[in-house]
Amino acid sequence: MITQEPTIVDSVNEIIPETVQILFVPDKHHNSSEQIQKIYQAVEGQSFETVIFIESRLMDIPKKIPMPSLAEFETEAGVVQVNDAIRNEFCDEDDDFFIDDAAYGNDMEIYRHLPFLMKALGEFKVVSVPICDDDPAIVREVDYVLSELLSGRNVLLVIAASMPGSDSHIQELSEMIATGDISGMMNRVNSGECNMSGSAAFMAGILIAKSWELSVRFLKSTSTDESGVAGFAILEPKQL
Repeated sequence: MITQEPTIVDSVNEIIPETVQILFVPDKHHNSSEQIQKIYQAVEGQSFETVIFIESRLMDIPKKIPMPSLAEFETEAGVVQVNDAIRNEFCDEDDDFFIDDAAYGNDMEIYRHLPFLMKALGEFKVVSVPICDDDPAIVREVDYVLSELLSGRNVLLVIAASMPGSDSHIQELSEMIATGDISGMMNRVNSGECNMSGSAAFMAGILIAKSWELSVRFLKSTSTDESGVAGFAILEPKQL
């Protein structure tokens, strides 16, 4: 379970870099470069073998988790190689994971975030995991596969999702996370009432944090351009 109710931190300086295992980063609906830079500052200088980038790409296609077949992602900041071994492991583990380009496009969130990751981490490999259906069963499959296969590995999970920084909505989600009301939270974020984008990716990240017994910290938003669910899932220092 998640170790305690998520809290809102005023500054990334409150986060110990070595404890971060998951980042929740704003998607295109909250395009604050300043907030994005703050989130990646939490892992600056850390060393990860692979970054698993999870985003929602909702579309009506047969294959619900189609990972792009690219051998590398090319950005204006440089080229990042794909970890083909981990990508293949995902496919071998579960029938919902495919190597397929049906959801691929240059407008994917991963392209916007890779330059920030490269600046913060230097060298690493990447695996892109687009979720094309917000069905809770699909989201739970992402949790099952990633939490099982990646546990104990030197990986960083990056989740692209955004939500306006409403105090009431953040408090409600925090309480649901703390009590383990996953079904209630899925219903809430999928209802559209809290205006979350990337809800499938967000819920997958929360479920993995729960499986890994991590604590969630949201970074306080300071403007309407910033997401209220940008933040971190960390391993409490006493657990290191």
